[in-house]
Amino acid sequence: MPYYPNGFIYEINIYILLNRLSKELKRKIPLRNVPVKFWRDLKQQGFNYIWLMGIWRRSPASRKVSLNDESLKDEYSRILKDWTREDIPGSPYAVCAYEPDERFGTFDDLMALKKKINALGLKLILDFVPNHTALDHPWSKEYPQRYICGDLNSVENYGREEFYKVDNKTFVAHGKDPNFPSWKDTIQLNYASQETRNVLINTLLQIAPYCDGLRCDMAMLVTNRIFQQTWSHLLKNHTMPAEEFWVTAINAIKAK
Repeated sequence: MPYYPNGFIYEINIYILLNRLSKELKRKIPLRNVPVKFWRDLKQQGFNYIWLMGIWRRSPASRKVSLNDESLKDEYSRILKDWTREDIPGSPYAVCAYEPDERFGTFDDLMALKKKINALGLKLILDFVPNHTALDHPWSKEYPQRYICGDLNSVENYGREEFYKVDNKTFVAHGKDPNFPSWKDTIQLNYASQETRNVLINTLLQIAPYCDGLRCDMAMLVTNRIFQQTWSHLLKNHTMPAEEFWVTAINAIKAK
């Protein structure tokens, strides 16, 4: 099946879609039970790619941030005046694990969907979030060296609000774009670490078979120049790998 260089992409918030279909059909609709007519109609409307946004496992800890942040609650009320806690599943870009959220389905369901829409002439796009993870990603406790970490001096110098306290000894910086405030529901991966790069490329290789393309969120933040610009104050005695992460990652996927 050909790729479409100038194709049309239809973005779907999977959480909203499945909730809506479940209400309309008066039964729980997981990913595997989305009617084929829904996908066929999108093809007939002229779309070539389906971007399934938010498929990966959501984070309870990051959702708590979303529920307690007063500025976010003001925004929710502006958009949806009668919102409830059930309307706030947490950010799809605070990924706890690269496996389908159990509310949506399984890897088998995801592969079945890919085959189903491919047969209709559609291609499937999923997200990859390279810059950061959810607060409670297992790596935060098992492999904190994969993140940008600070000590008590760093916390005092740069502000407690810029760090997530994993335990009494481990403080991890929140994910950040240098032009904006940090994302308090995420923690920042360390691209000066070859170990971090290796495990992320392995993650890409694991999820790539389940889609036809990956939308790489905030991809520019992990380029060597921007990463150093953002994190040099916490990267003392670190040297960036010579090759850009994206060069290594793209070559690895093409070689598979």
